[in-house]
Amino acid sequence: MYLNTNYMSSLQLFLRKTSSITQQQGTTLIMSQLPKHLATSSASRLSVGAKKEPKTTILPRLPVPALNDTLGKYLRTVKPLLSAEDFQKTTQIVKKFGTESGIGPKLQNLLENKANSMDNWMAEWWLQTAYLEFRQSVVVFSSPGLVFPLHKFDSLDDQLSYAAKMIYGALSYKEMIDNGKIKPDYMGKIPLDMSQYQKIFGTTRNPKKPRDQLAYHPGSKHFVVAYKNYFFKVEISNGNGKLKEPLEFFGDLNKIVEDTSGLHGIPIGILTAEHRDSWADIYERLKQDPQNAKSLQSIEEALFVLSLDRPNRAMSDLPSGKSVSAEVEDVSLSERQTMAALQMLHGNTTNSGNRWFDKTISFIVGTEGKAGLTYEHSPAEGPPIANMMDFIVQYMDHTKDETLKSDVLVAKKGSTGTPTLLEFNLKDKHIGKAIADAKDNLDKLIQDVQMSAFTFKKYGREFIKTCSLSPDSFIQTAIQAAFYRIHKDPAAHYESASVRMFTGGRTECIRSCSVESLEFSRALLDSSLSLQDKFKLLKNAVESHKRFAADAVKAQGVDRHLLGLKKIALENGIDVPDLFSDEGYIKSSSFRLSTSQVPSLFEAFMCYGPLTQDGYGCCYNPLKNSIVFGISAFNSNSETDANKFKTSLQETLLEMEKVGIMASMQSKL
Repeated sequence: MYLNTNYMSSLQLFLRKTSSITQQQGTTLIMSQLPKHLATSSASRLSVGAKKEPKTTILPRLPVPALNDTLGKYLRTVKPLLSAEDFQKTTQIVKKFGTESGIGPKLQNLLENKANSMDNWMAEWWLQTAYLEFRQSVVVFSSPGLVFPLHKFDSLDDQLSYAAKMIYGALSYKEMIDNGKIKPDYMGKIPLDMSQYQKIFGTTRNPKKPRDQLAYHPGSKHFVVAYKNYFFKVEISNGNGKLKEPLEFFGDLNKIVEDTSGLHGIPIGILTAEHRDSWADIYERLKQDPQNAKSLQSIEEALFVLSLDRPNRAMSDLPSGKSVSAEVEDVSLSERQTMAALQMLHGNTTNSGNRWFDKTISFIVGTEGKAGLTYEHSPAEGPPIANMMDFIVQYMDHTKDETLKSDVLVAKKGSTGTPTLLEFNLKDKHIGKAIADAKDNLDKLIQDVQMSAFTFKKYGREFIKTCSLSPDSFIQTAIQAAFYRIHKDPAAHYESASVRMFTGGRTECIRSCSVESLEFSRALLDSSLSLQDKFKLLKNAVESHKRFAADAVKAQGVDRHLLGLKKIALENGIDVPDLFSDEGYIKSSSFRLSTSQVPSLFEAFMCYGPLTQDGYGCCYNPLKNSIVFGISAFNSNSETDANKFKTSLQETLLEMEKVGIMASMQSKL
């Protein structure tokens, strides 16, 4: 094994560039070291491997909010969604629930007793309720796609070279996790729970009835490559027991391409996109064959899957919405981003069988320069996945001159790659029918998903800060106002908030729809109001969101607490209280807007499907001078349209800029 001079120069540059702390939206991402196997005599001079492992921080337990606090916040969040009559009814139900003689205090006491006996009273309930008991397909409904910065590949060699470096970057990150070389994430000065990082690699969600199971294999020494619907096992180490170099991974990938020349496999991977009960049945049938069981085990124990995709359907098949102006959006870029989002989310039919959707991490590299991943959501939230992506992209960016071009011919002539084909016995007619059914079902879902991705170029978080407003609260207010502009009604609005400041913390819901956001949404469309008046209402909406968000990250939100009260009732054989069947609860928890901020250092973004049939998914990455959005809706719903929502959001952001500029000018007078 060797490290050539050019390669070492790139590594040295990478080390210098990544030796500092990068602050991104309050979360600290540490990328200060490369793995120990790079600490050769040359690399040692760069202090590789010299840092001590970070000290373990003991985080507090997840608290149980005070019952009256939660009920008060709950009423404030349902008010803009209900008529006066319905709100009065909901208020009476909440009062009855919360009185001393009501069921609420009894459930609160049971929940507090449960919380006293464990570090995180919500963790297992959330994992089961939100993920493992969910029986629909994980595709679109549960598993997000993450789109890396777009590239252009001129040849198959370019695709394989990019993929080889992606593999190497991912495994380097895995080694940093294993060796404790990643310092804790922070929210301001508060350290965050890092346990999700340990679950990124080697994890699989296996189909079971009535609840799926997660299997963890962090010590695995292989990954799996999917190509033309075939699956290959690839070892991460060479004959010397050291992590292979990118060139060696390139050789492995090249060997896979050679071995499948002129062939095309049966899309067995598409079974993982099926309804979980259907997949559980066929999974057990598959495992009855020893060869199938062995191949399934190799996939399940893999650190990750890498999908090398074939050319996708033509961009001309993709409908595009009206852009407000070229100044706001690059239409050509938007089309590529949208196609990439669909490819990462579900494979876009052409490559849907070239996946194993049960794996936590499935990297994807297409022929046209689109790359990213799809991830099974159960074990981890978006930010740890995005942090991993940032590391990989930074590594590839700082070794971009090492395209392996100079070594391609050598690798092809004497490839040492020894990938192992994972064979499946698919002669069982029931399995064949199941694959055909899964393909039909996924095709229908793919046809129903409408995606619209774009980079809003006019401004980003820096301009918003000049208005003395929170960038996230500003964007959330814009999303709510964009919905109102189209539908003339407010929407129950979910934003994911991290509660990782607590042991085993996952998320809480920020209920972004408020009386204040509704007032601003109406005002923005009122031409009789001055910009100064609109700014006052904008500031009120932003401050309202900030307060709720601040509570949510401290685990003082509404939704997880109410879920806990409902679960503790069921656990103790108590009838579910009327509060949970009331119109206020149903309407306020039917989130027509499912949103999330997933920040990245790069022009990358995450995407997912809507939570409701009549809703939108909207994920965004607020960069310094731009904002990247991934918006989704369902074609089958006549009320929603992702492209119209994109246009509405662009118009809203432009009008909010005018409001913000006026406010900035007034503050300087």
